[in-house]
Amino acid sequence: MSGQNAKHGNQTQPYWDSRAQERGAEDSARRFPAGDDSCGNHSYYFTAFPLTSGKFSPLFTARGKCHCRLAEIFWQSARLSEYSAKGLEPVGCFQRKLELLREGNMKTSKILLTVMAILTIAGLVKGKPAAVNSGESLVKEMHGRYAASWYPTVTFTQKSTTYNPDGTTKVETWYEAALLPGKLRIDIGPPSEGNGYLLVDGNVTVFKEGQVKANVPQVNMLLVLGFDVYKQTSEATLAIAKKEGFDAGKFHEDTWEGKPVYVFGAEKGDLKSKQFWVEKDRMLFVRLLEPDRSDPNKTQDIRFADYRKLGGGWIAALVEVYLDGKKVFSEEYTEINGDVRLDPAVFDPKQFTSAHWEKP
Repeated sequence: MSGQNAKHGNQTQPYWDSRAQERGAEDSARRFPAGDDSCGNHSYYFTAFPLTSGKFSPLFTARGKCHCRLAEIFWQSARLSEYSAKGLEPVGCFQRKLELLREGNMKTSKILLTVMAILTIAGLVKGKPAAVNSGESLVKEMHGRYAASWYPTVTFTQKSTTYNPDGTTKVETWYEAALLPGKLRIDIGPPSEGNGYLLVDGNVTVFKEGQVKANVPQVNMLLVLGFDVYKQTSEATLAIAKKEGFDAGKFHEDTWEGKPVYVFGAEKGDLKSKQFWVEKDRMLFVRLLEPDRSDPNKTQDIRFADYRKLGGGWIAALVEVYLDGKKVFSEEYTEINGDVRLDPAVFDPKQFTSAHWEKP
């Protein structure tokens, strides 16, 4: 290719010089020495310059790739594929020692091209997410989206603020650690004081000054929906949701904070039934609505916000709790760390006062 250009409209197009093409061909042949890359009885070659040239050099493909790696070839660099400035120059696929121009071989070539197109399209469609049209398919898609990448452990420091009815607030520092799925430790204040909670596989143990004050079955749906869903099977999550009173048969699409969401557990317009909302784009839990435990006539509205990337997953750095529309509690996370090493003893009720992950 020479340094001259021919103008077409407002775009500048490369001007192909035949002698330059021949020199380019010979140079390509030296850089990519001739050789067979067979697919059955066929040997394929891809041009490294325009099809108008009488010479060509091979760009090898992996053996057995009879479709000539059409999708990958399309994105080869300009030097190898000789795309024009418009990016539309064709890539030649030649067969050595076989007369493709004969009528029978032309028909065969058309069949091969059709197969190549089908294989390419199939490869592109394969990664497309499954349709979400029910509560069950929603949970399956949430799990499938991050099952291979979500962090197994996480720790953070939490600023907990309680908003009292009289307008005053109470601020505490909590230290939290999670081993997914199913295990969460909360130290309220300095760990050395022995105050906090252990939530392990659907059971909560309450500690005060190092002593067990309560031990009862209780599922933390925030742990399940914000974390566990990505590390346990979808069947396990669906079983927990059903046991906790969420109706998987009720499902609809809505909007939250300007973004499309899926709603599990309620029909459109129903804000009273137990339900959780999931951001459609990133498949992240953003909202939980359920009757308040102390007063079922009131609705508790818990929101996960300020999502931040963490390893191969995400974490909501802000959690807000509303009761009948009034904010009553909030959590702000700092010093967030994922994929940390945690001793299983940290989640053992018998070792609550002696095993710590954070600095005492």
